[in-house]
Amino acid sequence: MKLFFSWTDLEGVYPNIAQRIRGATLDVGHKKDCLTVQQVVKVLGGIDRSTLKGLRDYALLAVMVTTGLREISTVRANVEDMRALGDVVVLYYQGKGHDERVEYVKLAEPFEGAVREYLRSRGGDCCVSAVVQFVG
Repeated sequence: MKLFFSWTDLEGVYPNIAQRIRGATLDVGHKKDCLTVQQVVKVLGGIDRSTLKGLRDYALLAVMVTTGLREISTVRANVEDMRALGDVVVLYYQGKGHDERVEYVKLAEPFEGAVREYLRSRGGDCCVSAVVQFVG
């Protein structure tokens, strides 16, 4: 509308009545709240880890809530992306807008164990180059 009235004023057809009107200010900040510790405990505690699917879901969610990784980063994760870096185990991942796995996050010991437990249960050795199938 502002452009239209600017044009009508320029052409001498109608005065620019929208000259002093300001557009709405849109908030571009993050609009989602993070989970509380109690919510994380409740979600992780509600997963039945006696099944392969439960082990997978627990490992996936545990890694996501403790590292802040996006779903796509965890889905793309390969077994060889879990490496020792000094005294800790890290997971290299392909960040948004990158073509290679150059960024990494530290895996907390209990949740690294959850990933390894899932890998053992599905019949995969943690040291082979097999894709970690977190979904499907």
